[in-house]
Amino acid sequence: MNRGVDKEYEEDVREKIVNYINNKYGKENIVSVKSAYDDKHREKDKRYKIAAKINGEGLRDDEYMVFRLNDGKVIEVGVTTALPKVD
Repeated sequence: MNRGVDKEYEEDVREKIVNYINNKYGKENIVSVKSAYDDKHREKDKRYKIAAKINGEGLRDDEYMVFRLNDGKVIEVGVTTALPKVD
């Protein structure tokens, strides 16, 4: 799967999720936002995920909350310590 083909979709997902996180947790609490792309899934909504480090959510130093879209709505997937390597 060529990730470059869906760069526009990935940017759209990131924008929607960052807006959701800003509204729910407060912009001041967001430490970092990273791609959590997962090429193991066939469904586009499941491949494009965003990981966020958010203060005040009880995360360890190596943990990120993971979000993805489902039918255009943001859902929280869980917490991860494994993020994909950036090429």
